[in-house]
Amino acid sequence: MPNKFTYPPKIIRRDIFKTASASLLGLTGIVSGNASSEASQNTAVNTQEFNRLIKTPLDYGAVGDGKADDTRHVQAALNDGPCLIERPYAVTGITANNYLTMIGQGRLIFIGQQNETCLKVSSNFGDLHVDGNSSDCTGVSIMKNDISGHSILIENITASPSSSTSIYGLRVNANNFHLERVRTYNTNNTGKSNGSFPQAIGIVGNSDNTSINDIYCEKGACAVAFGKSTGKTFIGKLRSRNMTDNGVYGLGGDNYIDSFIYEGIEEAYVAHGGDHNIGIITVIGRCIGALELGSANKVNVGEICITDGGTGNTCMKPVLTRSNAKSIGSVWIGTIKGHLKSANGVINVNNANTEFLQIDHINIILDYDNKLMPTLNAWFDITGVKQYTIGPSTIRIRDIHDTITSSTIFSCKIPRPDKESIIENLDIYFETAAGDQHPKAQCRIGSQYNNLRIKGAVWQTNIGPYAREATFLEGAMRDAASSIPEGGYWRKGQILWNTNGGNRSFGFLCTKSGEPGNWITL
Repeated sequence: MPNKFTYPPKIIRRDIFKTASASLLGLTGIVSGNASSEASQNTAVNTQEFNRLIKTPLDYGAVGDGKADDTRHVQAALNDGPCLIERPYAVTGITANNYLTMIGQGRLIFIGQQNETCLKVSSNFGDLHVDGNSSDCTGVSIMKNDISGHSILIENITASPSSSTSIYGLRVNANNFHLERVRTYNTNNTGKSNGSFPQAIGIVGNSDNTSINDIYCEKGACAVAFGKSTGKTFIGKLRSRNMTDNGVYGLGGDNYIDSFIYEGIEEAYVAHGGDHNIGIITVIGRCIGALELGSANKVNVGEICITDGGTGNTCMKPVLTRSNAKSIGSVWIGTIKGHLKSANGVINVNNANTEFLQIDHINIILDYDNKLMPTLNAWFDITGVKQYTIGPSTIRIRDIHDTITSSTIFSCKIPRPDKESIIENLDIYFETAAGDQHPKAQCRIGSQYNNLRIKGAVWQTNIGPYAREATFLEGAMRDAASSIPEGGYWRKGQILWNTNGGNRSFGFLCTKSGEPGNWITL
């Protein structure tokens, strides 16, 4: 495929000298095709001098047809000075200790042994293009601290059943590494049991202060992985499409991502260790979830946005916990918004000891499809959380096939908190397929806990008794009536407090479930 990073030769030449180390070249100036326009520089080097210093593999006898083994010729060019790759060269493995850049059709095509690395980089570089040739290899490995590059394009990396668990498109094991842009295509798993390999980008070892401004990954397993011992990593934009595993898998580190878009079939962002700070997570189409919480220390997400992208399906849960999660520190989410289609819940943080969960705002439409979800017992479940603050939230549950009956109960599982917790302005509505108020749906919400305050809950008036339990501690909306109900579905044991001052009774008790059930006056 054509090199996606094609620039005019003059710009490439200038870029090389601006980025390459002056000590390596023995020069202090920059190269320009027009020396007089840059006379203010300490040293002006003309184009002829530039051409004398730059090496190409053709100068060392390379064939350059992308088939013949040109490893020793490419390596020789790199050993002698800054190297320009201008056509395809087949190699078994190259180490770049001098400045390297590629233009036009220039690229390295891997023909080496399984689990080897095509290009090891220990110097500043311009634009790189590596074709893994559908082999079990790592495309580019950053090996030295304090280096930077402009762009990397990596394609056709494969993890077969016998490949290593350390296969990457781009592997970073260095401090203070900066990259403007990376693109990966076809980093595929073809049978290896660990489905997250090959990882398109792996920040591994003790890497610290890694920054990548722009990442795009398409048709691959996992897009970005952070190792257990890594330090700070900064990513500007991250987009992953057609992924068969996670978008981001974080085992550790202190990680920052401005914006992240995921299209795939697994979890978009797995925070399984370390600290994670994400501005926006946008999940497009069907997948397991947007944010999966493992044993992370701290997770901060400004916004989780759910959309179907025209596919008709969305993620199954915006937020969930990993099955092997043991403990989670603090989790803050600014907003969860979108239209959940064919999903089975909103929040499911139920199998780990989460110290603190705060969600400032929820605005979700949830389509209930009995064909995909015969039961929806825990569409909101935070039973693994010790302390929580849930801000103003609106959740509309739509019965898209009109199959909900009076016996269908939707449970909102809220635990007894260890510390004072609050749920504020939680508004829940049930609708029919036509968008009308649902006549039969029921919701069981909350209980009376000393450490839990529930403020300003709003429910549909005819969805049964359980939704109103949430306001026992605070709120003017206790179960109340001026007389025995004449309609609606009610359950045995429900009490309605009498609001008719002229009546000596203080309430009404349902003694048999039904529509409207059997009642006695108390």
